[in-house]
Amino acid sequence: MKKVFAVIIITGLLFTGCATTGTQTMTWEQTATTAYELTGATLTTAKTLLDVACDAKTIDTDKCTQYKDVYKKAQIAYVGVGVALETAIKVSDKVEQQKYIESYTVALANLAPLAAEVVKIVAELQK
Repeated sequence: MKKVFAVIIITGLLFTGCATTGTQTMTWEQTATTAYELTGATLTTAKTLLDVACDAKTIDTDKCTQYKDVYKKAQIAYVGVGVALETAIKVSDKVEQQKYIESYTVALANLAPLAAEVVKIVAELQK
């Protein structure tokens, strides 16, 4: 079940176009914001699990360091996605907004593989 949840989060992160829920269509802003929030929840869970595992020494020191490094990189990329998304949403000029959406897309592409790695770490820590 936890692995399914992780896959859902990554899928939501990668598909930030318009989504339909029942008869209500979500805007790209709503969809992207939801995916961003789910990714944030995943990172928070990963941090908690990682801290517990490292403190309890249930994973060796090298693996702990490796996992923390991946987490830190993902966290930095996540902040970059948030800044780009917030800017794209706030800009009212459509031409300028497109520029920021492109920046958001690049930031998201940088985050996606790191988020996938974090999901793998979470799955391993939950074994």
